[in-house]
Amino acid sequence: MKPNIMFYILLGCIGVVVIAGSAGYYLSHLRLQEKIDRVETLKADVTLAHERVDNLQRLHQSYTDIRSIEKKMLRMLPPEKKQAQAAAKIYAMIESVGLKSQGLNFEATQGQPNAKTQTTSSDVEGVRVMPVNFTVTGSYRQLQSFLRQVEQQERLMQVTSLNIQRSGEGKALSFDIQLEVFLEP
Repeated sequence: MKPNIMFYILLGCIGVVVIAGSAGYYLSHLRLQEKIDRVETLKADVTLAHERVDNLQRLHQSYTDIRSIEKKMLRMLPPEKKQAQAAAKIYAMIESVGLKSQGLNFEATQGQPNAKTQTTSSDVEGVRVMPVNFTVTGSYRQLQSFLRQVEQQERLMQVTSLNIQRSGEGKALSFDIQLEVFLEP
């Protein structure tokens, strides 16, 4: 065989190897690029999933905080009048400061009693009140202590009227008090 033919055969073989190698490299590069794109997509999905988990954790914490606030609000402003509990609390406050009570008066019920009877609309939008009238006897200091307790109650209530009278010739004073106990509408 002539060297020229051998040279061309070798050159042809080298050309085929180079072309086949280039084609193999190109196809491998395409597959590799597809896999890199897939990894990048998965990486972005993982980052998005982590952000969603973080958002869900923040949302859960907010929900937990709101639930504790909601429970406190329900104690401060219950959806029902809970008249017996309110009366018991007022009596307990009266007794704890040493005042003498002559009973509590609530508005008369018209019709069948329910969770909203004996209540009226308040000046505050979205709130109803249950008026309570009562008379107590005692000293100014006892009255001050009682009023402090009214202000510090978890359930919202306010004194709307206070009439002070001297009862007899002693130091005893008589206090006519009108109190409003708040509840949801």
